[in-house]
Amino acid sequence: MSEDSPLPSQMNVEDALKLFGVAENASFDEIIKVRRDLVARFEGDMEKLAEVDEAYDILLMKSFSRRKAGQVSEEGIRFADVRKARPANLTPAWLKSALSKVAVSVETPDSKTLATEAAVFGVLAAWTFAGGLAQGGDLTPVSSGGDVPGLQLALALGAAFYFLQKERVKAVKAGLITVGGMATGSIVGGLIEAWLRVDIVPVLGIDSPAVVVSEFVLVALFLTTAYVR
Repeated sequence: MSEDSPLPSQMNVEDALKLFGVAENASFDEIIKVRRDLVARFEGDMEKLAEVDEAYDILLMKSFSRRKAGQVSEEGIRFADVRKARPANLTPAWLKSALSKVAVSVETPDSKTLATEAAVFGVLAAWTFAGGLAQGGDLTPVSSGGDVPGLQLALALGAAFYFLQKERVKAVKAGLITVGGMATGSIVGGLIEAWLRVDIVPVLGIDSPAVVVSEFVLVALFLTTAYVR
């Protein structure tokens, strides 16, 4: 072994818990908070920061193991290290009121229309996915919040409105259907992302929650545009 080769790690779970000052069943959010405090405290001390990172990795894997095993840290609470999704108000009051005045129906489009719309939204979905892959690689489980594929979503909204108008759906109704599709996709995507937590465990190379939610928005816009009239 050369002099420059790193020494094997001697830190164990007990050492990691002692360094972080947390209990064995500490939640993931608590571990993240302590890590941030320690990084700020030892700023500039590379040796100490390396110890913090090593302890964090150990505690992170322990948290994953507890989550996978379905262990209970408090009575009646399963997967206590997973943040609960906030109850969502599925539809804004103004949208409910507007939809109650607009009759909608589900119709099957012709094959040419369906293929065209599928191609457009498919390209946007692939573009969004590719963008998520390009910005991946940072496994720090803290959402950046700046990775929302805004251009793709804007184009999808415009395409949805255009296709509905092409099918002779009135402008107001087309706008409501488009907004409804976007809201539905956001809600479903948000719930699934809260379950997957791709910012912690990337899926298919994607570690951006915004990309996951955006993909569901694009699917919802396609389905509502194609079938809702």
